[in-house]
Amino acid sequence: SMDRADGPQLLRFLLIAGMGYDPAEVTTANAVEFAVNVGILTASEATMFANDNFLIRDDAVVILYGAFMNGVNADGTKLIDAYIATGATTDAAAAEAGFIESISAMSVTAIGARKLEVKFNKAVDADKAKFEVKRGTVKPSVKSITFADDKKSAVIEFNTDMAEGDYTVTCTGLTDEALEATTKVEAAKLTTIRFLNEVAIRNKVGSEVTTSVVAENQYGENINSKLTGTNIEVSASKGSAVSVDKDGVVKAIALDSDDDPIENTFKVDESIVITIVDSDTATVATKTLKIASAADVESIEFGELTTDDKDLKGKEINVNTMKEKADKYYLPIIVKDQYGSALSAATLKTEIANGAFKLITSNDKIVALGEVDSNDDGTFIKLAKIADATNGTVVITAIAS
Repeated sequence: SMDRADGPQLLRFLLIAGMGYDPAEVTTANAVEFAVNVGILTASEATMFANDNFLIRDDAVVILYGAFMNGVNADGTKLIDAYIATGATTDAAAAEAGFIESISAMSVTAIGARKLEVKFNKAVDADKAKFEVKRGTVKPSVKSITFADDKKSAVIEFNTDMAEGDYTVTCTGLTDEALEATTKVEAAKLTTIRFLNEVAIRNKVGSEVTTSVVAENQYGENINSKLTGTNIEVSASKGSAVSVDKDGVVKAIALDSDDDPIENTFKVDESIVITIVDSDTATVATKTLKIASAADVESIEFGELTTDDKDLKGKEINVNTMKEKADKYYLPIIVKDQYGSALSAATLKTEIANGAFKLITSNDKIVALGEVDSNDDGTFIKLAKIADATNGTVVITAIAS
């Protein structure tokens, strides 16, 4: 105790006693190098202590300041954060002293028809943050609040599309005074219609062709359901009946005066020009497509079994769930042809009815499959309630013959 201390000794003491590193790993011989690796010292500061045989008070300050400012503990947390967590000091005091950045700013931006993103100037405690959203005096119904992994931002999702107006978000629980930010929101509208491939696929007899498009709003979200409105006009250089459905499937059919299909109207390798116009927003999409022969299924992919019911999300799926609430769950499925186009729900239904596509559950007492349907997020298989449900493992199989 009467000997002089040196830099490596103080560093070893700090790393083991204060920051949780293994005494077997940290020695006076490697303490300086170790301190550089965990953020306590810079390379130039390390040179100061490598050969010192005693410390002055200023040297100790350099080491301790570097540890609290940048040091990372053995468990991966910053030393200053661990120090605050013990109650030895507070966020406010650490921020005032310059060791951490205080939560001083919050911004909000619309990132979707139903989503606001709130950003903070530093990571926050998600469990303490409480949000309130208002448009004037109206409080929109909130569906969910999801924080990013780094806890520097959160997405507030509403149950319905946001109306036009100024949205103010107030956050309490993080600072002594509430944080507040406002953003101007425009109502979601169709801004883009994109063709998804370069071909129009011919049926076997050549009486119709189909291709796929996606309609997007100003946030880049899929809003194919808007394509079925009376404001949408679809035309083609060939075919007498042209339409687009809620899955974004454009179909041109050649019909005679009796509305019977005219075979061989559409020939392989010829071209067809398809145009879609939204009269409400003056959005226009037109494309010259090459006519290709009937498509074959090339890939089938399942998504994760999920639900939109906020009371069921994240909860265990058990026998009672399948008995009473199975119809709240769905299994996303993406079926693509050799041209890269995803088959629509309507097409899959037709293929299932014709026996060309099959959906099989290995045990319909565990999971029973309902009909195929779609929304703006894609195509999915609904689950069906099971009166005499049982437990176990089930395999879901899709087969395109």
